[in-house]
Amino acid sequence: MAVFVSERVETDQIDHARDFVKRLRLLSREDLVLLRRNAGKTIDESRGVAKLHRLLVEEISEHDEVHFLLATLFALNRLEFQGNFGRSMSSLGGRIGRDEVEHRFRALLDSEFYTSDGLWITGGGLSLHLRQLVRLAETNRVGIDWVQLLVDLCDWDDRYRRVQKEWAESFYAPRARNASAESLIDGKGRA
Repeated sequence: MAVFVSERVETDQIDHARDFVKRLRLLSREDLVLLRRNAGKTIDESRGVAKLHRLLVEEISEHDEVHFLLATLFALNRLEFQGNFGRSMSSLGGRIGRDEVEHRFRALLDSEFYTSDGLWITGGGLSLHLRQLVRLAETNRVGIDWVQLLVDLCDWDDRYRRVQKEWAESFYAPRARNASAESLIDGKGRA
């Protein structure tokens, strides 16, 4: 029975993310420009988006900042991709050079979303690194799976770091498979 509940919660989370991204796709050009200007900022740091925030987020939740961050990033890059953010970054690395993407991607994996400096909650390093990578992806025509990204960001602070591990595996797995295939072809392991 616990598995069913868990699957239902996950399905509900995905359905919610799909609905949210669908609302983003319906935004006007002016609304997207406004979000783009506030990319990577928290709700409190942003200017002129209160009406938009209420339109996008149907109810107040613990993930308001995550939803707002995703909306601002979506305004930077509306290209579509299938798979988690690690796969998008692997694709980006294939286009512009893996080393150029890897150091930024590793900083992203090590970053936190919420940091507190006294009374203020800020976006932490995660917002900064995501904004940079999303812009770099857009510049190089690499899309993002926005539904998956929203689901993953809502789980970013999981104590087991499940999202970070999945992204790392998606980013590094193609390289590991290629190295493994090359070792079978060269030297003693000729195919």
